[in-house]
Amino acid sequence: MLISEPSRSIYGRIMDCDFLVLLLDEKEMTGLGSLLTNGDSCANGKMIHPLLGHYFTALASTIETIESREAQSIAEATIAIIRACVSKRPLDIAAAEAPLKTARLEAAQKYINANLKSPGLSSDAVLEFLNVSRRRLHDIFEQTGGVQKYIREQRLKAAYRKIIFSSGKRSVLSIAEEYCFSSGANFSRAFKYQFGMTPSDLCDQAGRTGVSSFERWLLELRHQGS
Repeated sequence: MLISEPSRSIYGRIMDCDFLVLLLDEKEMTGLGSLLTNGDSCANGKMIHPLLGHYFTALASTIETIESREAQSIAEATIAIIRACVSKRPLDIAAAEAPLKTARLEAAQKYINANLKSPGLSSDAVLEFLNVSRRRLHDIFEQTGGVQKYIREQRLKAAYRKIIFSSGKRSVLSIAEEYCFSSGANFSRAFKYQFGMTPSDLCDQAGRTGVSSFERWLLELRHQGS
């Protein structure tokens, strides 16, 4: 980790390796100045928890896929974990939990939504993606009712949009298979529980009325907010 003051120039040579550069507001590091500028302590690792290195490595592997709307939570998580790993005070470590949990949840949700059609999408797959313990995964998804519940709900929402967009021309079974439901009966039961109507009812309705460009726009907004 390179600590630099804005007033000082940095000279160096970029060699055959990768760099992750994070620019953080100096005010966010208030109270850590003496620790961060202690070159000897930082160099031999005595003052910085090794978790910080693991965090930066994980962040570097995903940063290219981060969307602008996620930037704020990523920044907050980064600041919190730097503070926790550098100071190692119990209060700072506790303060790092909330933004880290939010950042992990957003990363997991993005991964899930990108893999809804994959038969391999499961709680174990999300566990491996986040590289956390099963207990930690449960804690991350506690507010959504659990990983499996979130995956099922997102698949049902995607299937709902697919039925609408196809104007009822695709079979319910083919859509159920596309989103990895084990059978048409299981899909219909889950669909009715989620939306209060069967997929066949929605398919008939979409076939009769079609879907306007305005309705498509509303559905896309609903999808982005889900």
